Amino acid sequence: MVYYTTDKWQKLYNDTAVRYFSCKAALYHYYGTANKNYHEYLKSDMVKYKKYFYVLRPLLACRWIEEKKCPPPVLFDELFNTVLEENMKEAVANLLAKKIKMSESEKGPKVKVINNYIEEKLNYYKKLAESMEDDRNPDWDMLDDAFREIIRL
Repeated sequence: MVYYTTDKWQKLYNDTAVRYFSCKAALYHYYGTANKNYHEYLKSDMVKYKKYFYVLRPLLACRWIEEKKCPPPVLFDELFNTVLEENMKEAVANLLAKKIKMSESEKGPKVKVINNYIEEKLNYYKKLAESMEDDRNPDWDMLDDAFREIIRL
């Protein structure tokens, strides 16, 4: 999938927006998404495999942020190939293959190795987010100037 963008948007993103990315805020966001979806969808004995990816993607986004200190990519494949631990790739690839064969509403038995991985990462990222320094950029002048320039055009 290709998302529409413009040169102006790329310039705003590259020159300005990335300076306002907060690792701590983003980590809390992705951790919260993963935690909520895990407790809502993956605690039963039978689960929809699609819901695993509602948890795995934000957890991998947390790892991306931890390692690269920048916004994570949208595509799951890029996260899978770049930051998922090698010892988990086979289990997640098998899960993905099963998910593709199942209907949207079909359920299967929960995958213990993936649930254990998720629980471990949820604990880890909660502690990491709580221990991080506030890294928000309090100077809004550059961002204000960039938006004023866009509005004038």
